[in-house]
Amino acid sequence: MNTPEGRALEIPSATMQSNARSLGKLAGLIANNGILHSNNSTSNSDTAPTTSYTYPLLTPATISAMCADPVTRPDPLMDSTFSFTQGGFSRFDDFQSQHSSIVSDTFQQDFRHFEGWGGIGGSWFVFDRVRGVGLAYTMNGIALSSLGGCRSDRIMQAVQRVLKRIH
Repeated sequence: MNTPEGRALEIPSATMQSNARSLGKLAGLIANNGILHSNNSTSNSDTAPTTSYTYPLLTPATISAMCADPVTRPDPLMDSTFSFTQGGFSRFDDFQSQHSSIVSDTFQQDFRHFEGWGGIGGSWFVFDRVRGVGLAYTMNGIALSSLGGCRSDRIMQAVQRVLKRIH
């Protein structure tokens, strides 16, 4: 995959070229109803003035449309059932599995209240519009786990602990 020819392939869940920071900003944009929040410090000092900006990039109607009309179907490859919205995001609260070999046993608990999707190897892009949280994970080592996996499960377990404390 790490060739010009490989990067030119169009495989929806395997060939996206991005990083977690960029995907996390996009997830945050969706989680915050189309508003991008940005803080720009004027220097490296902890006491330096910080300027905060908000950029409305998507309308609330667009976000609502993206996350509307979920359709629930079984996925034979993952031996699980997912619901997907009009925008292609899964509502993980609707997830059902009977011990899938590709989806971790703690997946539903770890991704509770989130929507989004992941790719081959364990990367994911998720957001929670109620709690205003969006984040992403991209891995530098590949494993056969489309959603979740030991590294991403630990991250989401920590995220859920923090969200439980502050909400």
